[in-house]
Amino acid sequence: MLIRAVERAKLVAPGALAKSSVVRLLRAHGLSVRPLVSSLS
Repeated sequence: MLIRAVERAKLVAPGALAKSSVVRLLRAHGLSVRPLVSSLS
């Protein structure tokens, strides 16, 4: 969804961004973390 929004805003060419690259960028800035899984016990 984020990649498509950036493409629609014409900030990057369609197909120029890979999902893995976006995740790495977000993680580098502390914006992408795995959710904590709560135990069901």
